[in-house]
Amino acid sequence: MLFFTVEKLKARLEEMRTAIIRDTRPIPDVFTCPAPGAPPDNAMDPPPPSDDPSWRSLKVGEPWGGDPHNPDKPDEPLPWGMPADGGHTHWLRAVIRIPEEWRGRQVLLRMYWSGEAHASVEGIAYLDGTTLAGIDEPHPAILLP
Repeated sequence: MLFFTVEKLKARLEEMRTAIIRDTRPIPDVFTCPAPGAPPDNAMDPPPPSDDPSWRSLKVGEPWGGDPHNPDKPDEPLPWGMPADGGHTHWLRAVIRIPEEWRGRQVLLRMYWSGEAHASVEGIAYLDGTTLAGIDEPHPAILLP
């Protein structure tokens, strides 16, 4: 019987990552749009149409989210990191093109964001309008069909 110690696993993490993640690609054109109304009322609302003027382009590393009615106001976090006002609902939209050389392979969609060990981002991923999976800080990747 094999026993894996934390030290043995840590020593092999980079080797495991290389075997699991063979290639990565950024998603170039991502758009964000705040949901209208109060978060408790709009959390499950459908996104606005793609031609709605509320959508704006989002650059890699650019902050998004926060209070859409007062975007310059910094978040006031509770001691454990959650926004004191409960946070706000924002939509993200992108066209994902799978490279031809990835056909037949398992492909993960992985979200990266800055968080401080709390559910700073949580959402539902849709593919062509159909619910695909939930995504949050502890579960940042989705296996695409």
